[in-house]
Amino acid sequence: MLVMLKPSRNEGEALNLFVGQSNYKLVDEGIEDAKGAATALEHYDFDYVFCSDSEAAMETWDIIKQRAPFLAHKTPTLCPQFKDRSGGILEGLDWKDIRKQLPPRKYKLWERDFTEAPEMGESLVDVEDRAIRMIAKRIKPLLDSKPPTNILVIADGVVISLIIKRLQRLSDDETKAIYPQSGVPYFHHGDLKL
Repeated sequence: MLVMLKPSRNEGEALNLFVGQSNYKLVDEGIEDAKGAATALEHYDFDYVFCSDSEAAMETWDIIKQRAPFLAHKTPTLCPQFKDRSGGILEGLDWKDIRKQLPPRKYKLWERDFTEAPEMGESLVDVEDRAIRMIAKRIKPLLDSKPPTNILVIADGVVISLIIKRLQRLSDDETKAIYPQSGVPYFHHGDLKL
């Protein structure tokens, strides 16, 4: 079984910033979300934990393992491949300022298109490629092993959306409607057909 979890709300999100790969701590709401995730996962014993190396993801994991004693001995594999996309020159800027700086057509294209990337940043295709390579190389072989394996992945929301896209064979347009909620686990049972 594969369980994916988006890290809880962080300071950058609370300030309406393009967070990208910048590191921010959890806000109070994010801490409560992480506690809720811990409650939802408290009866699952994970054989492996893979965690984005973002500060919010690692802080979310720390809260989960503190509240689920049988996970306390687990050490996650830190995965930069599960970080949000790089925003390049836009990273750390307020979304309102980004809208003002970019022509409307370019903003809309970059925000909604899978192949467009901000200057010095990543497109969604880039993010999908790095995340799926990680899943195929490290996680799928573990899930295919016998006996069955339980794996927890704590990854940034856009990464989870793109993994779900592959698992469910969704189009780019269908994927735009996927917004994983902070602290709400997504469960996938069965084969990983990437």
